[in-house]
Amino acid sequence: MSAPSGGPPSPHAAAPVRARFLALARRPDAEVPLAEAALLIAQEEYPDLSVARYLGELDRMAAGARAAVLAEAPAGTRAGIEVLGAYLFRDLGFRGNRDEYEDPRNSFLNDVIDRRLGIPITLSLVYCEVARRAGLEPAPVGVGFPGHFLVKYEVAGEVDPLVIDPFNGGRIVTVETLVATLAHSKIDLRPDLLRAARPREVLVRMLRNLKEIYRKGDDLRRLASILDRLVAIEPEAREHRLERGMVRARSGEPGLALADLVRYRLGLPDDSPERGPLGQVVQTLRRHRASLS
Repeated sequence: MSAPSGGPPSPHAAAPVRARFLALARRPDAEVPLAEAALLIAQEEYPDLSVARYLGELDRMAAGARAAVLAEAPAGTRAGIEVLGAYLFRDLGFRGNRDEYEDPRNSFLNDVIDRRLGIPITLSLVYCEVARRAGLEPAPVGVGFPGHFLVKYEVAGEVDPLVIDPFNGGRIVTVETLVATLAHSKIDLRPDLLRAARPREVLVRMLRNLKEIYRKGDDLRRLASILDRLVAIEPEAREHRLERGMVRARSGEPGLALADLVRYRLGLPDDSPERGPLGQVVQTLRRHRASLS
């Protein structure tokens, strides 16, 4: 399934998918069906996508994983995790897409399942969903590690959890590797960096990844679609509204741009250096809107 070339569907056509996505994302953490919500992100790009089909694919992969793990290793052990990794990354062929890391298909769960290619967060999602559906106890959880999404697994009888890197073939990550990963950002390794990511955090990170891809590609239609969802799912992050206003301004939608930018500006402190430049943008947009009426 290749990405449509003409941009995402119209807001009217995407409205039911968007409404379903937001309804799921706003549930309490324990009630969010993460795989379904991730597929709904993709369904705005692929209107004919069958969510049920891909959930079924995850179930089928989980059945294979369950058979492999039960046949070769006790549940809840490091050995079981190693068998699961061999099943997903050797037998099924999932791997990190190093050559085309910023291909948006790496962020769409349907494409990741079809192509067996992904980025850390989507491969981690597949890993956790397959493990959970296979009945691994406790279930592995995603970890929003800075710059590189990972998976954590609590092994029975061991103090420290296993940290797993699905982008790199499901290898078990050492403390030294984690420290090296943080070296460029000058962040010290702390226990909170390995906490389980909440479902909404996973969805936001997926959307932010797509946002950066479309921003770099200057794909304003898709960028606006992603920002619409980010504003709705993460309303407290005011920068999404600012960015959406700027995108709408560039897209020739002065009225919609004004709604975002005026609201953002009202929330700025009186002494903010942003107020002056943003006020000029607002004035320009108001003149442009008046010229269209």
